[in-house]
Amino acid sequence: MRRSCAARSSWHGRAGARRRRTQWSATIYVTLEPCAHTGKTPPCTDALVAARVARAVIAVRDPNPAAAGGVERLRDAGIEVAIGVEDGAARELNAPFFHSFVEQRPWITLKLAVSLDGALADATGHSRWVTGEDSRRLVHEMRAGSDAIGVGIGTALADDPSLTVRDAPAPRVPPLRVVFDRAARLPLDSVIVRTAHQVPPRRPPPAWPRWRRPACASFRQRHSAWRSTPSARWACVRCS
Repeated sequence: MRRSCAARSSWHGRAGARRRRTQWSATIYVTLEPCAHTGKTPPCTDALVAARVARAVIAVRDPNPAAAGGVERLRDAGIEVAIGVEDGAARELNAPFFHSFVEQRPWITLKLAVSLDGALADATGHSRWVTGEDSRRLVHEMRAGSDAIGVGIGTALADDPSLTVRDAPAPRVPPLRVVFDRAARLPLDSVIVRTAHQVPPRRPPPAWPRWRRPACASFRQRHSAWRSTPSARWACVRCS
């Protein structure tokens, strides 16, 4: 940084959050190209121009066509722009975001906790953890940055997990909890079901699930009791 502007690191975690003010002749460092469009908030480039920033160091261009054009807007305003600084690190930091513009499938993080010999538990199968506190804290930070947390029905039955964020700052929107099960074996007294009112789904649940085909009658009968759990959300995903 130059002259009277001190080096500070800042970010805003939601749309509309107040951005830190900069001073004249300052250099701003960003991981993503400042947007040049009006969405939920005015263009970031207009704020930078108004703040009389002298130089912008940008790691990566914005892959979103609607938001692109920030570099040109800054240069037209007489601001010096450098692009590509720490490009690889910035792409890794925002990997899910860049992935969403090049793939038609979600970004998935696979979490495996195994011993050196490849075991998931002790010989009796009753060991709850094979990792330490630091590892579990990191996992919860990963959960906090995800849209959903999913497990198979085998894990749900064996561990009765809560699939919530606990050992990390709570995210603004709790991750959706997902159990993959073809036979509707998730018990109604499981932790996930019993705490459905505490961790509600992102969207209001339908009055009744839309069944993919008539073969799901057994699933429909099995979960008739879920009508008394309005905060729960379920759907049949049998596809075989």
